[in-house]
Amino acid sequence: MTITDPATAPATTTSPVVSLRGIVKEFGAQRAVDGVDLDIAQGEFLSLLGPSGCGKTTLLRMIGGFEEPDAGDILLGGTSVVGVPPHRRTVNTVFQAYALFPHMSVAQNVAYGLRQRKTPRGEIASRVKEALRLVRMEEYADRPPRKLSGGQQQRVAIARAIVNRPDVLLLDEPLSALDRQLREKMQVELKLLQREVGIAFVFVTHDQGEALVMSDRIVVMRSGRIEQVGSPQEIYERPGSAFVASFVGTQNFADATLHDGGVAESAATRFSPLPGALTSYGVGDGLRLALRAEAVRVSADEPAQPTNKIAGRLAGTSFLGGEIQYVVIGSDGQEIFARTPLRDAADVRAGDHVWCSWAPESVLVFPAGAQR
Repeated sequence: MTITDPATAPATTTSPVVSLRGIVKEFGAQRAVDGVDLDIAQGEFLSLLGPSGCGKTTLLRMIGGFEEPDAGDILLGGTSVVGVPPHRRTVNTVFQAYALFPHMSVAQNVAYGLRQRKTPRGEIASRVKEALRLVRMEEYADRPPRKLSGGQQQRVAIARAIVNRPDVLLLDEPLSALDRQLREKMQVELKLLQREVGIAFVFVTHDQGEALVMSDRIVVMRSGRIEQVGSPQEIYERPGSAFVASFVGTQNFADATLHDGGVAESAATRFSPLPGALTSYGVGDGLRLALRAEAVRVSADEPAQPTNKIAGRLAGTSFLGGEIQYVVIGSDGQEIFARTPLRDAADVRAGDHVWCSWAPESVLVFPAGAQR
């Protein structure tokens, strides 16, 4: 569930704080970033999401000045910063490794950048206090980093970054080292912090759950290119490609051929998507169909509907807290994943003959051969 409030989410039509134009980056024969164009709005929380090696971290490092593009331009506030070193850009970065100075206190760590800029001592004290307040670490100001937990160290690293009042805060998977419970707590706190300070956050992650919970917009990347840009709801409910559909959420796929009457037949069953999903296709066309696990209903009895159902054998179930996940082996031998709220769980056991069914609006349609 996303905590973004649509009424307060930043508009992306205002002047962008970051603009990327035709960005290309190569490492030897490998093109890590391949012609990326992107605008990032002031005050938005934008996540770069994708598998390892898709180019998201390289893109972040180029915005921060730690790598230079081989082609294209990077603009901060409308001014090109290609060739400008990191310390002269109005951005700050929080890395996976927090890199706190062990010989300094928390307050001294946070103040370090201000001292390097020769900020007046009185201003340093007030800004450090405010930064620690924002991350709820005031009471730890005099404590050395070695006496802090991982989550507390992460808060200090964020305070050290925001105390400089950057236009953009770059975050390179800063929650990856935390345990699950703390990570989920910090996701919410980081989003609330971003709302309070009002600056753009650019967050790199390979975790779809993080991106969905925290982001105003998500940029899904693949092989150095942008696959889709959209709100969490758009990315989840209306994926623009089979790859996005497979990367975000648990998906079932089937290859089918379109027949008369808007019915697509696979090797195992007949699908009836909504007519609007088929406007780009004609009878005889091959399709790749996708169906989210939570859209599949498992029952002991055969549904009355003529299409959008398949028989199979229940291979097993998994308890997911508020949900039950089913794994069904269909008549074609393929696995079918289904998820349902615990209160709606079917009275079935492993080995039972079961039926899987779904609504027409749940069927996503992509061209045949679309890569996942």
